[in-house]
Amino acid sequence: MRVERIGPARAVRVGSRDQLAAAAAALGLRTGAPVLVVVGGADTMAADEEARMRAFMEVLVPHLDRTGATVVDGGTATGVMRAVGEARLAASGRFPLVGVVVDALARRSGSDTSEGGATLEPAHTHFLLVPGEDWGDESTWLAEFAAVLAEEAASLTLLANGGEVAWQDVARSVELDRGVVALAGSGRAADELASGSSPRARELRESGLIEAVEVDRPLEALAATVGRLG
Repeated sequence: MRVERIGPARAVRVGSRDQLAAAAAALGLRTGAPVLVVVGGADTMAADEEARMRAFMEVLVPHLDRTGATVVDGGTATGVMRAVGEARLAASGRFPLVGVVVDALARRSGSDTSEGGATLEPAHTHFLLVPGEDWGDESTWLAEFAAVLAEEAASLTLLANGGEVAWQDVARSVELDRGVVALAGSGRAADELASGSSPRARELRESGLIEAVEVDRPLEALAATVGRLG
């Protein structure tokens, strides 16, 4: 499996899910350690919502470093993924930050004008490039790669804001028996899931794996989130 460089980050391409363990090894990622999956709003996330997520993550960074956790997200320079990358930089984080991105949609730089694509977030340390044609095709890969990395260690999905793809991400986490924390007050999918205000939200909440945490209560939210990561 060939490792390439995207800026300072290491990246590998996979074509089948039985390559995920080899991809983790090729990227030099530790397995059997806590994993935090971050999903939610992308390019339609409002600036104030993104800033709130960034501030929340800055508080979380030292704990992620202490526990040796890995963070996995969608890897593009938009919304929650940009917020996580910028928070890691601002707080001098050392944890691996892994973006799982559809290869055909991954722009390597701001000058890359691939149709329908998005620029990769530059603070990410690793990228897993996966097959697909549309946004959302990465959801199953992201969820399963996080499971490969965590093995028997604790793992958790954090949902902030989000649109239709976020519902896929949450569903994949639930299928893998991974707990999900919905940041209530962060907008859209997270609020809908936190309140159980729709049939799809109520169905997911019936799993017993969904917890709502108020985004405006950062200390409580922090405690609820990191308590599952050691």
